[in-house]
Amino acid sequence: MAAEVADGWCGVPVPMEEMAKIVGRLHELLEENGKSSTTFRVNAGGIDATTLEDFERLEEIGITDCIVMPWMQDLSDASHEGLELSLNGRIESIHRFGEEIISRMDSAQAPSA
Repeated sequence: MAAEVADGWCGVPVPMEEMAKIVGRLHELLEENGKSSTTFRVNAGGIDATTLEDFERLEEIGITDCIVMPWMQDLSDASHEGLELSLNGRIESIHRFGEEIISRMDSAQAPSA
């Protein structure tokens, strides 16, 4: 339906390989409906995306806006149970994500002089 009437689609984070299939099919449907995938917004994510390379891969498959929860990666630490990471822990995770992923993506995409 989104490929027929909308200018974007919002999904939920799933493993990157599954997201690649979903977005691939979405692009097929856009083409069938005479719409451009270059102007269509795809807001989703890869639940297993943890590195700069992973987020670059999501961009390559067509994710234009990525859903992230950086603290979820910190929950693999045995000292945390469930979703009980403290607010300060979540804030630290967001800062770390900004330093390790976002700032590096920005510099990787900056035009060379």
